[in-house]
Amino acid sequence: MRNEFIKDIVLLYVEDDDLIRTELEYYLRSNVEKVIAASNGKEGYELYKKHKPDIIITDIKMNIMSGLEMSSLIREEDKTTPIIITSAYSDNKYLQKAIEIGINTFLLKPLNLMQLYCTMKITSDNIKLQRENTQTINELNETQSRLVKADKMANLGKLVAGVTHEINTPIGVGFTSVSHLEEITKKIKKSYSNEEMTQEDFEAYLSSSEDLSKMIFLNLKRASKLISSFKEVAVDQTHDEKREFKVKEYLDEVIFSLNYIIKKTHLLVKVHCDEKLVINSFPGAFSQIFTNFIMNSINHAYSKNDKGCITIDIEIINDKVQIIYCDDGKGISSEKLEKIFVPFYTTRKKSGGTGLGLSIVKDIVNITLKGNISCSSIENKGTSFTIEIPYK
Repeated sequence: MRNEFIKDIVLLYVEDDDLIRTELEYYLRSNVEKVIAASNGKEGYELYKKHKPDIIITDIKMNIMSGLEMSSLIREEDKTTPIIITSAYSDNKYLQKAIEIGINTFLLKPLNLMQLYCTMKITSDNIKLQRENTQTINELNETQSRLVKADKMANLGKLVAGVTHEINTPIGVGFTSVSHLEEITKKIKKSYSNEEMTQEDFEAYLSSSEDLSKMIFLNLKRASKLISSFKEVAVDQTHDEKREFKVKEYLDEVIFSLNYIIKKTHLLVKVHCDEKLVINSFPGAFSQIFTNFIMNSINHAYSKNDKGCITIDIEIINDKVQIIYCDDGKGISSEKLEKIFVPFYTTRKKSGGTGLGLSIVKDIVNITLKGNISCSSIENKGTSFTIEIPYK
């Protein structure tokens, strides 16, 4: 029965005996798609650097440079390419040296061609499987990256919608106040021009003007605060760079930007953190984490009219930033608790849940912040997330 032809594999064959090399090279080319041959270790090493073969078959004892010397040089820069040694020597010192270098297989001469073929076939199948695994992992990482970006943009979209809604109120009040101020100013001006203005009219105008000016100032200040919070949080979410920031101040900004949602509930959000605590980290990552946490609590931990409290405690413990996020809501059953960080796991699929929020949070903590996260929960008593990240 004819051997299955080994495709998509580059094989480097090194042998200093011309007769053996010619015969075995012919056999190898009949079974492997691409074969490169060399007559000594030095030539073999140069061909390795040029072609980066998938499999290497080499004699052990050769002039100019031995197979073990060549293999040793290759292993200094490449720990994974399979190397198969062929030799008439069965001395233990060669075997021991081959093992120390990291040789994968040791075949004695005269070679059994079926044994050689089976070794190449198994090795090539493993290489192809590793390629597929690498490709799958790369595709998963790329998909994960796209999902993280999509989650960022979804959060940003909600933030834009919320800020737009929130900012309409102070601007609307300010516009109404300015219009009223303009109207009473025209009236008092007309009254003054017609010499009909009384002291009582003027004092009433001054009082109204003062009240309206305060109202305009406060509402413009509120609108400015909203825009400032939105700008800082939005920029960090879309262009996250490592920088120094005050943790408490920044979290207050994040929570303020979510106020349009929080105020529709009966929940309080409290942050306990030293006002002076400054860390060098990724503020956008913090924004994503706490946006997901708070939205998760609102959507899952409480019913519509439930009263509750969310607390965020942050402190430095053993040169690490420890963050404890707690809600006092419904809690999570032990069965569901095991799955909360699993991508796409959600109990709210029918109402639009994606099951990505906490999975993304875990990746942000583990990958971006180089930390770790854990969760504990008791049904009907609440849920707690503990995060530890490097302080410096």
